[in-house]
Amino acid sequence: MNNKQMIVYKENFITKIFKFFKNLFKSDNIEYDNTRKTSSIDEEVKEDIQKKTEFLEGIKVDPKSIDNISKRNAIIKEIDENIEALNKLSLEELYKIEEYYDVVIKQNEEKIKKLGASA
Repeated sequence: MNNKQMIVYKENFITKIFKFFKNLFKSDNIEYDNTRKTSSIDEEVKEDIQKKTEFLEGIKVDPKSIDNISKRNAIIKEIDENIEALNKLSLEELYKIEEYYDVVIKQNEEKIKKLGASA
């Protein structure tokens, strides 16, 4: 006799249908730890907001400084075009122009240093 072979179980049709509906309507009783997930998400959101605010604070420009730069550039351009305008200026205006040109001189010195370092 040959009884040593493995027995193969075949499900009948009704058992297959029963298992299908059981799996379909079976409720999974899986509980998630939402508090841990939400707290980590809250921390990430707070970090993102902090990074964005730091970035925005870093790129803010004082409007007065922009006005000063535009005024300086306008005065320098006017003087470059009309040298005789220097004779018409008061002492206070000349001191302001001196300050403006100090900035221009510093910028030019930095450019020269960069060019000298790269050469």
